[in-house]
Amino acid sequence: MPGIFLSHSSNDRAFVTKLAIDLVNRGFPVWFDSWELELGVGLTKSIYGSLDQSFLVLLLLSPDSVHSTWVERELTAALLKEEEMKRNFLIPVVVRDCEVPLQIRDRLRANFTVGYLAALESLCATLDRAGARNIQVDPSRQIIPLRFARDVYLDRAALQERLAHLARSQTPGSTISREQLVIEPGGAYSKLRTLATHRMEHIESDPWFSPEFFEAFSRDYRSLTKLERQLVDGVLILLNGLGGRNDVDAVEACYWYARDLRSELLRYFCAMQSPNAPDSVELSPDWISLRQSDAKSAEFYGVDAVERCIVSRRAPGGGMASATASVYVDRDSQLWRYFAAEGGSAPPVRLLDFGNPELYAKYLAPRILFGHQLGHCPLMFEFADLLVGIS
Repeated sequence: MPGIFLSHSSNDRAFVTKLAIDLVNRGFPVWFDSWELELGVGLTKSIYGSLDQSFLVLLLLSPDSVHSTWVERELTAALLKEEEMKRNFLIPVVVRDCEVPLQIRDRLRANFTVGYLAALESLCATLDRAGARNIQVDPSRQIIPLRFARDVYLDRAALQERLAHLARSQTPGSTISREQLVIEPGGAYSKLRTLATHRMEHIESDPWFSPEFFEAFSRDYRSLTKLERQLVDGVLILLNGLGGRNDVDAVEACYWYARDLRSELLRYFCAMQSPNAPDSVELSPDWISLRQSDAKSAEFYGVDAVERCIVSRRAPGGGMASATASVYVDRDSQLWRYFAAEGGSAPPVRLLDFGNPELYAKYLAPRILFGHQLGHCPLMFEFADLLVGIS
């Protein structure tokens, strides 16, 4: 059973995506076409089939949806289904002020035009009373939203809660798939991304066009789309590779990894804006990248200063292997105090002798993963077997 079906106009997609993610984060399984449909799939058969199998339908009402042929068809189908089931199957949700269709005008509605959070809580209470939270859905089909505050700060609590919810229905050894991870759109990131895409699509008419500019901008755009994929792939690797371990918090590692890459993306997208554009986005002080400077890296980690170290597996003959990952550590950490006391000639030491969950999740795992994605080192998450030395 697909769960809760969202009937909506594509013009309301930004709102619907936010609502879908909020419902998912509160434990309600949602069928949302943007997450479920693939190119080449027959829309009519897929949508009607999912609606027919759904537990409930939320009809999102707006000036666009009440004039949408698709939504009108879905409303008709939902009312027929409701008549067959002899129970409430359709819940109206007002997104923007509009004339409510006559067939459902007498129904109580969740009204989001007077306040989002209060309406969301009221809707969740209604869904709870209907038993929607208890719908059994294949865990491998359930979405894991990634929400960012101020565009770079991953909502750790929401992700932790969502993973805990999924774990209750997963079989031992289950892994998360890439299709399950969904980044919530919105904020400055979505605006900058849209501006970059628009400029790329109209590059030949850009006032700054030159052959050199075309090549440089196209190259940067391709690099950034690759970095976007790398971010999702990296979160997936961390969740599957570190999830369930006692020595490191996978969600915490995701937070620091995603913050670094999102900041890098935002800084580049910001630089790709057309100069003096009236709708340009200013660079935010929150968008700190580890590639700026050591001082900025310390600010990124929230410490007074950082130092560079390298980590690697032990070579067969002893010592560090040639493939290493470059990492930062807090200058005030026990590990760096040891190196400082030993002087510049200090030999590599076992990471296990100085390791702790914060060091692994905040400093090591994200940077090891980043080095691995660049092809500089293997994926070294067996921290007990690693050596660490001065860079």
